[in-house]
Amino acid sequence: MSRCSGRALGPFTPLLVAAALSCGLLAAQAAVVSSPGALGTAKLITFDQFNAVTAATPAASSPVQVGTPVGENVLLTGFQDFTLGARITALGPNGVWTAGDAYAGTNFVNGTLLFDLGRGFAGVGAFVNHNPDPGDGVTSYLKILDAMGLELDSVTLAINTSGGSDAGAFIGFLLPTASIRFLQLEGNFAVLDDLRLADARGSAPLPEPGSLALVAAALLAAAIALRRARNSR
Repeated sequence: MSRCSGRALGPFTPLLVAAALSCGLLAAQAAVVSSPGALGTAKLITFDQFNAVTAATPAASSPVQVGTPVGENVLLTGFQDFTLGARITALGPNGVWTAGDAYAGTNFVNGTLLFDLGRGFAGVGAFVNHNPDPGDGVTSYLKILDAMGLELDSVTLAINTSGGSDAGAFIGFLLPTASIRFLQLEGNFAVLDDLRLADARGSAPLPEPGSLALVAAALLAAAIALRRARNSR
């Protein structure tokens, strides 16, 4: 979802289109990282306090407080069938997550885990995996959203662990400001552990806002020139 919106009205259409493109370009400033260290100093939520499975079928669960061990107000809501605790989850060709450790996961064709982080963070990431071949065309995603519930960035899960046990990949997001309020995992048998929350931006480089601003400025200048040319006729 985009925060940019506008109406194309009469002769101002070029300006509005350029402004919309400008907003879309400048909004894409999240860095996606594959190492926990890239987040810098972060709080780690392991879900180890959950020894039994919590499930919700088929609608939304009541929010579950998962941030207490790190002093944060992090609430997890599961949609469709989901699990929280130590259990076995088969991930198709990606192997299995065993009951040796607690974690959160979807357990449905199109389940969703929504983490309300309680406040804004500049860096968020987790160790994840999924079933890449559910046989029903479902795609798994990891997304970050702002306090209004608007999507800031997302990653399509394309992890290949070839029949491994408790294997996966770390996926993290970094923003220049503490704007990440929600983390959302969607998919068929998608699993998540070791949720990390960072107040400050880590070491990973962010997309250059200067270069994006130059492109946006060029679009606006072209629209203004076109408008003036029309007025001079």
